[in-house]
Amino acid sequence: MRKTILDTEARDLLDPVANHFGTLNEAARLTDEDRKRLKECYLAEVFKPRFIVLLERHFPELFGGSEPTIEELIQKF
Repeated sequence: MRKTILDTEARDLLDPVANHFGTLNEAARLTDEDRKRLKECYLAEVFKPRFIVLLERHFPELFGGSEPTIEELIQKF
């Protein structure tokens, strides 16, 4: 059950990211560097906080009171 809920919530989190990145990729007025910077900003400011909330909800044992970096989270999985 936990895996199914996590899968659904992860999909709900990732689908908009894919859509937004697709929109950025199609934006003819943006340079490759613009796209890269916007994606990095999106991941850091929008995706990461939501991802951490999702992980805290399903894997509270990963968090010792401080917010881990993306690199630390990747190493734990």
